[in-house]
Amino acid sequence: MSVVKGQPVTTLDLREFCRDRDTVETTINIYWGVQQRFKWIELAQFRLQDRENSNYPGVWTLDAYLGRKTDREGDSSFILSFEVIGVQFDFIRYGYTSVNAFINPNLDSCYDTFNVPTQDYNPTDEHGDAKYLPEDNRELYNKVRGKRISILTGPPSPRIED
Repeated sequence: MSVVKGQPVTTLDLREFCRDRDTVETTINIYWGVQQRFKWIELAQFRLQDRENSNYPGVWTLDAYLGRKTDREGDSSFILSFEVIGVQFDFIRYGYTSVNAFINPNLDSCYDTFNVPTQDYNPTDEHGDAKYLPEDNRELYNKVRGKRISILTGPPSPRIED
C-alpha cells in the first residue's frame, strides 16, 4: 500500500486477501480532475452487479470476496464492498475487460455503506474467523464520493522481480 507524491488517495493492494489471485488481476483506477488518473485498488476476483434491493435504478454494488474464508455463520466474507453508478462497458480485448463507473455520491440511507479497508486492516477477528466486511470508511468515502473509476480485469500480467 503506497501513496505516490501528489496522489490524493493511498493505493491499496488487496490481492493477497482475494479469491483466485493466481488467475485474475483487477486494477481500479480513480480519476481526480479531468485526466489525472491514479491506481487506487488492486484486487483479484471481484463482482459488479445491479443492486437488487435498491429503490434507485442504476445503482450497482462492486465487491470482492475474501479468499476462501467464511465468517462465524458460514457466510462468504468480503474484503471490500461499495456502490457505483453510471456503469459503462468500455471494452473486451485480449482477455481483459474494462468498465467505467462513478462512486455513488448519495449514500444516504442507514443501509448504504462504503466498506473499503484502511491500510492496516486485518481481515480476521481475534478468534481467527474472517470478518464479514471491513468497517464503513466514511473518511475515505468523503474524499472519493462521485469520483470516476475505471476497472480493468483479466489474467495476471507477468511480474518482474528485482
